Amino acid sequence: QITVGQYLLRFLLAKWAGAFVMGLWVMLAALVAKRAAAGWIGALALPLAMYGVRAAIPATSHLNVIKYANLVSLLQTNELLGNYRNLFWFGTPIGLPFVEWTAAVFYGALFAAAFCTVFARAQLLPAAKRGLVLGLTHQTKATSIIKEEGRKLFVLNGAAVFLAAFLAFGVYQGVTSESYIDADEIYYAYYMKHISGPWTAESRDWLTAQGEEFAPMLAVQRRVARGELSNEAMLAYGALQQKYNIYQQVVQNNINYYLKEHPGAWLVYESGYKKLFGLSGTANVQDTLWAGLLCALCFSGLFAMERKGGMESVLRATPLGRRATVRAKLWQSNLAAIVIAAGTALPHLWQGLRDYGLPALLAPAMSISELEAVPKCITLSDLLLFWLLCRAVACLCMARLTLWLGQKLGSLLAALFVSAVGYCLPALLALSGMSNGIEWLGFYPLFHAAALCQTQGTSAAGAPYNLMWVPIFLVVAAAALAWAIGDDLTEAYEWAGVNLEGL
Repeated sequence: QITVGQYLLRFLLAKWAGAFVMGLWVMLAALVAKRAAAGWIGALALPLAMYGVRAAIPATSHLNVIKYANLVSLLQTNELLGNYRNLFWFGTPIGLPFVEWTAAVFYGALFAAAFCTVFARAQLLPAAKRGLVLGLTHQTKATSIIKEEGRKLFVLNGAAVFLAAFLAFGVYQGVTSESYIDADEIYYAYYMKHISGPWTAESRDWLTAQGEEFAPMLAVQRRVARGELSNEAMLAYGALQQKYNIYQQVVQNNINYYLKEHPGAWLVYESGYKKLFGLSGTANVQDTLWAGLLCALCFSGLFAMERKGGMESVLRATPLGRRATVRAKLWQSNLAAIVIAAGTALPHLWQGLRDYGLPALLAPAMSISELEAVPKCITLSDLLLFWLLCRAVACLCMARLTLWLGQKLGSLLAALFVSAVGYCLPALLALSGMSNGIEWLGFYPLFHAAALCQTQGTSAAGAPYNLMWVPIFLVVAAAALAWAIGDDLTEAYEWAGVNLEGL
């Protein structure tokens, strides 16, 4: 039995211990590596390996000590402090906190000793031994500004590694994710997928023919109501009764009610669209967090590396290098930002298509009851493209902001810290349980754009309304901000070194 204050103290201590030990490993990887990309790969390799070990070993396995004796488990603070669990240690039960705290002390001492040893002995190995050696002979060949800036972004700054790891994680997440589909959903999908589209005579005839399946059950039900049969006679129709309830839901709610109340609406199997657009859950918050972190990692050093190495003055002195260099950086950054946006969207799109399907893409969006306030001229395909556009613009704006911070601050670490905190902290706090809407302070509204189109309530006149104007305003503002930042960066290089007094 502990107080709330004691729990908070242990909570912060556990978080600090996990971050401290992880920081020791990151410093060790950065010290040993020659190139920044190699350091990032080494820093990420250990946490990913530990995460794989934790995911592969079941909690009831005889190897569950290995499962929990790693840094990833130490970061699961509520699991460490909130659950009482004994682990298997050669036939002897051993407490979970003892295992994880011992692992933290061991890893911390190991990494600290290794870091101090390498640092104190000044073992600065040759670049060929410490860098990322691909075994390829470097040959000098002609290049262009756009290719060179791409090499700086994707190779020297390690953006290719981050993007590859993120896309691989997205593919793994999309393939392994599971959707809970019960019997009611299976029956509902069966009916709605067949009649998705405009309500026609062909759809009506098919649905009527499907209703004939329930004739024997309804006849027995009427006989039971008249007292001719006992209630036990309905037990044989238990599964069919469940299917009949879904059939009645489709006929009464979707057709007799919603289509009559909303002229112009189509019949749509909406479960996949609800899952894709994030009308519930925290998937959009997670996407905001990942996209913000990637933008901070990929773009914070693109301008800062030239300021630190003195190449900024050289590039500004060349007539072609001033404006053309910045434009090349912006084009390469645009490409990487689009890849990040696609990486946040494709896993959801794959899961929706695989588990539910997205029928009737040309149907009016207001065919879905949650989107009844959307204008009739907007189709589900339009809403899908708008969902993708908002994510692309959000990532583009975050990329430009990070580039601007790197150019103004002139330091990779400063730009990385400021941008990561600005993009990720609101989403991280929201995922940690802060439920006061703090995620809305960042770029979350653009990632949550399609969900804002759902009906929020009714006006005084009784008409439904939504907040669709919010993402429209934000996407325009974000696009304008991205353009303004690009123009500012271009002009800063264009006029650098020009003596205005002599003009």
